[in-house]
Amino acid sequence: MPANLATQVTYLGHGREAVRLARAALDGAGRAPAAVFARLYTTEACAQAVAGDQRACTTALRKAANAIERARPEEGPTWVGYFSPAYFAGTAVRCFRDLRMYPQALRHGPAALDLAAHNARTRALHTALLATTHADAGDLDAACDLGTRALHLAGEIQSRRVRHRFAEPHTRLAPHRSVPAGNNLLEQLGTQSAAA
Repeated sequence: MPANLATQVTYLGHGREAVRLARAALDGAGRAPAAVFARLYTTEACAQAVAGDQRACTTALRKAANAIERARPEEGPTWVGYFSPAYFAGTAVRCFRDLRMYPQALRHGPAALDLAAHNARTRALHTALLATTHADAGDLDAACDLGTRALHLAGEIQSRRVRHRFAEPHTRLAPHRSVPAGNNLLEQLGTQSAAA
């Protein structure tokens, strides 16, 4: 499916190719339920953010939000059943963070953490993402607090994406090693990486 390929290509950092694949998925969606379009527009938004196109990313996020409002759980196929407003919010955080639009990213933070208890992996991913966003925005205290929470949430989760997401706060906090809270979190993140 082009949407899954677009997601993988986005994670590899090939924005333009991911945009092409995401648009192919949208073109092929026909009269799919709104839940499908919500997922596909967020895929395009991620690709546009990686490609650096702020306007196209924002447009895709707006279309995704509109589709989420129209979506009915009973109408969507099972493969989009996981997609919720919290998943959308996590995508919006990542998109705006990638575009260095930190206030817009952080506005979606609370919704990104509004997950059911059984979504431990996603909660850890979103919390680590918010830690990196706060670090990029220059709020070291919030970054360290969220980074510590994310480490606790990660616990025994074995996931390549979780390990990768924990490499991001380590990289972004490295310049703040002289601050005690930053140094403490960097040591914990280093231990997490060594154990992975």
